[in-house]
Amino acid sequence: MTREPDWEMVKYYRFVTWCTLPLLALGAVYMCVTGEVKAGLITALIGLLSFGGLRLSQSISPKD
Repeated sequence: MTREPDWEMVKYYRFVTWCTLPLLALGAVYMCVTGEVKAGLITALIGLLSFGGLRLSQSISPKD
């Protein structure tokens, strides 16, 4: 028996992914252009944390 995907959650995950990936890319580009390793790493870390937090909340949420 297959379960229908929750399209609201799919839309939410796509939205969050498209918000966090540019943060990661921006951090990398900023780091390469300016040589500011700390600022680039912080930006990339924020992107990773928000994406990781999203994944964690998905794995914790109760399944029906």
